[in-house]
Amino acid sequence: MDALDGFFIAEKRSQTLDGSIPVRASQGCKPFLEGNGAGVQLRLAPTMILEASRPPRLRTSRDVKERISALHAAALPRLIAAGVLEQDGYWHRLLKQGFMWTADGEIHIWTGLLARAAPGSCILLGPAFNRRCRIHVGESVIADDTKFVPLVLRLDPLSINTATALNRGELACLTPLLAKTSLRTERIRANPALVTEFDEFYDPEYTTRREGRKQTGKYRRLVQGERSDSWVNQESRIIDLGGPECFTIRSFSEFVTSTGPAEGHPYQETLSYADVRTICRINGRYDGSYVSGPFVKIDRPARKLAALWDDVGANLSGTALKLLTNYANRVADQLQEPHITVVPWLFVATPSGWSTLIDGYSARHLEGLRGIISTDLYPFNPAPVMRVDGPGGFALPKGAPLARILPVPRALLHAPVKRVSSPTADT
Repeated sequence: MDALDGFFIAEKRSQTLDGSIPVRASQGCKPFLEGNGAGVQLRLAPTMILEASRPPRLRTSRDVKERISALHAAALPRLIAAGVLEQDGYWHRLLKQGFMWTADGEIHIWTGLLARAAPGSCILLGPAFNRRCRIHVGESVIADDTKFVPLVLRLDPLSINTATALNRGELACLTPLLAKTSLRTERIRANPALVTEFDEFYDPEYTTRREGRKQTGKYRRLVQGERSDSWVNQESRIIDLGGPECFTIRSFSEFVTSTGPAEGHPYQETLSYADVRTICRINGRYDGSYVSGPFVKIDRPARKLAALWDDVGANLSGTALKLLTNYANRVADQLQEPHITVVPWLFVATPSGWSTLIDGYSARHLEGLRGIISTDLYPFNPAPVMRVDGPGGFALPKGAPLARILPVPRALLHAPVKRVSSPTADT
């Protein structure tokens, strides 16, 4: 629901980012395409400049400020009269400050939008991925499926060092999640069949085609006809391949409802994800044309992994084992395509109809991208992709945050978004 007449635009974007991605990626990289299209993107309509000053300042034209202020002043009484906001409740007191305010060193902007989750689900409000404004946006979970919740963005001015136009690229994203999403950890010893399937997928022919810079089409063929009709909570599995410890099961910490922040919300116990981190140092350099590296030192862990898999009885071909022990790779040896991928030493297996969101974490000179893997049909490594952010060196130390792994039903990811024009409490 929009209360500020288009101050922010909520939209589904195209999987090709309006034709801006490389043709080869649009033809062959289904996980990247689905990551581009996932969620509802929030984009600022008017021009606003965030200045990296102390304290930070947000600049816009007088006409824009006066127009949004007038819309804001009219919106609050209307929302209260309709029963969407509670008179003098948490959100009313907060929004009375204006459409923009500063608190705890962050800039808060009310987008003018309000959202309500579908029954049994919630909404992750956080940064956009794959084409975004460069400023960091704080995360929270909209945990209310009965009433509307104002969408307030928290911007960290310390994440930029120059003035940034907030209307260039998507600023934030709404991603639907199932409120009950559980992950169970298993060992590879209990899953020898997965090792065999992994070896069969990454056969010598696959590697030959990849080394020849050709698309294999193998993943696309594997997931053809995938189901998207399951929306029932079932436990997903994250399988430790036996190398150094590389992931931790976590839950979200910030939940908000129609009454305000909800500490100790029940979803904290039911909504799980895995934080994945690096098992060794990764470094390289981008000269503006090609990526050198990424380089890793992984000999000892690789020998330990190979010995464990031999003990499990896995007769891995050289190509499948090489994928794991190389660990970090260039996505492609193409001019001005500075992307690297890391193959974490874990598998993710989800129930039928479920996929896995892979949200890469960003670091200095590296931007983590979003991808989606159909892990019910491809229960192997969910490999995050990172884009090198400009010429120069890049590095990730051992133990650095790499990606968030989060199972989601495809039926929920593909569910339509209902837009409401009038602020009625019983909509």
